[in-house]
Amino acid sequence: MANLRTRTKIAPLPLIFGLLLVGSMVFGGYYFRQYQSLKSASSKTPEEQNKDLVALINKVYELPKDEEPGLVAKVKDEAIFKKDYPVFVNARVGDDLLLYEKSQLAVLYRSSENKVIHTAQINFKQGASVQIIAPGALQNSTEQTLTAKLSADVKVSGKSEPVGQYSSTTVVDVTGSNSDLAKKIAEALGGTVATTLPAGEKASEGVELVVIVANVAAVEPTPAP
Repeated sequence: MANLRTRTKIAPLPLIFGLLLVGSMVFGGYYFRQYQSLKSASSKTPEEQNKDLVALINKVYELPKDEEPGLVAKVKDEAIFKKDYPVFVNARVGDDLLLYEKSQLAVLYRSSENKVIHTAQINFKQGASVQIIAPGALQNSTEQTLTAKLSADVKVSGKSEPVGQYSSTTVVDVTGSNSDLAKKIAEALGGTVATTLPAGEKASEGVELVVIVANVAAVEPTPAP
């Protein structure tokens, strides 16, 4: 009886190498596009990323058109987030929160599902309106100090350059109804409280307190001979 032998056809080596090359090009192109996309996203500023997020949400939910969100935050800890915002019981790690102060609106968005999970009306606590009078280099640092120490009590609503020179920081209670808060601000900035603005300095309309930041070094008195 003749022996029957099963022969397995093997594709020619050039064909195999060709298929491997095509496959590597396809997968290489895919990962290159992914890399470029991630690289582009990481090179954007937080402001640009926020604008992209707002544009994305606007496709599935109509956000306020007359204002930008005052806060854009990502949920990183569900327990802490739900403690701060108990209305969002369905929040998950990775969700985005947008707060609109003027519209009193809070929006919770889930990018993995491309949908708004929940919205809520929130009453934002308004702090006393504060104007900072200081050279440009000191305006932002003063605001940061106030925000860090008294964020719930004050709201910086204006900044301006000083007319005069001042060796110490002064807090002026323009309306006369925020004496306790004026003392807190003075303590936070290492200054003192005054009842009137120095000559030449002006408070903007609607401002309740004015912070005049020291802009020259204090002159030490000359010792008596």
